[in-house]
Amino acid sequence: MEPTPRETPSTPRNRRGLILVIVAIFAIVGIIFIGMNLSHLRESERGEAVGNESGVPGPENTR
Repeated sequence: MEPTPRETPSTPRNRRGLILVIVAIFAIVGIIFIGMNLSHLRESERGEAVGNESGVPGPENTR
């Protein structure tokens, strides 16, 4: 019985590629998170209303 492609062990190249993809995803999420926090910090330093203080109504509860 020949092994199917899923039963073959992953090569170091495949593992490196998988790790690279995971690191790239985490980097993108981290950059977005930091960017949003910096934007919020700048707005609050200028004295602008941010978050709940802005008076913008949130989504309505439809239950």
